[in-house]
Amino acid sequence: LKITNFFNFSEKFPTFTQTEFVRKMVARARRFFRDKMERIKKERGIFIIIIYYYFYQYSIFH
Repeated sequence: LKITNFFNFSEKFPTFTQTEFVRKMVARARRFFRDKMERIKKERGIFIIIIYYYFYQYSIFH
């Protein structure tokens, strides 16, 4: 009975650590993208001007 309990525990344990790892990675990625989006919001005007400039050049030369 102790052996079966040990095997059940060892089966459950890795999945738990994996979900914890995934949760940490998702939280880290979400924080990273939130910082990126805040930066983009601040620089959005310049960003849009650059994009329009490139589209303008593309429409002229092609």
